[in-house]
Amino acid sequence: NAECKSRGDSDSVVHPGDLIVEVEGADDQLTMRRHLRERDAVSLTIERWATHWQAKLQRDSVEQPFGIEVEVELRADGSKRLIVFGITDGPAKAWNGVASSAKQYHAIIVPGAEVLSVSGHTDILAMQDCLDNALKVDLVLRRLPSPIPGTAPYH
Repeated sequence: NAECKSRGDSDSVVHPGDLIVEVEGADDQLTMRRHLRERDAVSLTIERWATHWQAKLQRDSVEQPFGIEVEVELRADGSKRLIVFGITDGPAKAWNGVASSAKQYHAIIVPGAEVLSVSGHTDILAMQDCLDNALKVDLVLRRLPSPIPGTAPYH
């Protein structure tokens, strides 16, 4: 990082939350770790994910769950937000499977993400109503800051 900064190459600086997807061309974790341990210098391929992303889910009937479990979180300032706390069988799990197969890991709906809107609605009750009663929903989600001590929020 220091070398990149000294060259003025800020795009190549690794930030907390960046994902190393290859080390010296290897994409399996064992080989990547071995290269990082054994070599003084390595070539990395890194992905930097956007903080916001969209997911479109559709179900056959309102009896079928979307497979996205959410809960209302009360923040210290008294405001509320809708947080994903689980993915179960249903369209959300299928969405994640398609994204994973396509190696579009940034599009996977993950526990801990904040639901910013559901089909254009930003009010918590309206978002929950859509998740309960709509056949199709367009979600806008946000990655929350990293819970790992000593790391910064995703950029």
